[in-house]
Amino acid sequence: MSTFTSSFGARIEAMLEWRTSLGHSERDMTNAMAGFDRFCASHHPGETVLTRELATTWCRDTATGTWGAYRSRAIRSSGKYHPV
Repeated sequence: MSTFTSSFGARIEAMLEWRTSLGHSERDMTNAMAGFDRFCASHHPGETVLTRELATTWCRDTATGTWGAYRSRAIRSSGKYHPV
């Protein structure tokens, strides 16, 4: 059962599973992506496309210092993931 509820939920799960299969820690980006999922579910519930504006808005949403950098790294990884 998915813990992700936004329209990006299935893609987030697949990306995290893929990263784990490559040897990355399961917790590596799970917290950040869970935050992105909550943000999308509450602020952009109908959005299905990861746009620059959406990613930037989330990264800047109360993010400062390393948290903003952590969010940026997580969303970049998500944007690079393309399921086969």
